Amino acid sequence: MSKPIDAHYTFLDVKEGRQELRTRLQAGEEINVILKGKLSRDPAACNDDGVSIEFTVELESAEEV
Repeated sequence: MSKPIDAHYTFLDVKEGRQELRTRLQAGEEINVILKGKLSRDPAACNDDGVSIEFTVELESAEEV
């Protein structure tokens, strides 16, 4: 059973194909992705700014859809 998480953004550290993605985004293309991962248990991987907590995600897969 999945449970929604109220999150507004994430960062994606792209290695292969990063230049192509940047070019497409700069040209105004909208690129949709599906990300799958686990939240890191490392307490140093979390940052609380008083409004939200930024968690590091250990990425398992990323797909363009």
